[in-house]
Amino acid sequence: FRAVAAPTGIFFTGDRQSGPTIMKYGRDEVKDEILPAIVRGECCFCIGMSEPGSGSDLFAASTRATKTDGGYLINGSKIWTSGAHVADYMIGLFRTSAPTADNRREGLTQFVVDMKKPGITVNPVLQMTGAHEFNEVVFEDVFVEDKYVMGEPVQAWKQATSELAYERSGPER
Repeated sequence: FRAVAAPTGIFFTGDRQSGPTIMKYGRDEVKDEILPAIVRGECCFCIGMSEPGSGSDLFAASTRATKTDGGYLINGSKIWTSGAHVADYMIGLFRTSAPTADNRREGLTQFVVDMKKPGITVNPVLQMTGAHEFNEVVFEDVFVEDKYVMGEPVQAWKQATSELAYERSGPER
């Protein structure tokens, strides 16, 4: 994109952050499904980390992904989700078990979520000017197959920090 001055805005998160995260932590079938679409510029991503009431305290995540037959059911919401209204996928950090007394990071699992799934509502967060980039994403019994779990269940904090490192020092830098 940079070499030919192509527009990067809509694809920025997938190209810089989500693609490398999937390459590192995704299952092979998910890599085969999604990475070629990123490279072809056919899909874009958003990141689901912050939540209402907890802001940037990611350890306080309370949006639940509850284990069910063949996958997980996600319930709760994310906030300040840039580009969710146009995203094809989200890489999200969800609570799959309670944190331990000595480790608030415990119990977080990372998922790739198809943003077109039933039960997902994207509500715009309008700026004072009326412009719209940020969103609240609400999940109501959204089913995510097991194959879309990224890396190690309940140990996703190291993955999320790796993902944030890609955001801060993307491949084009």
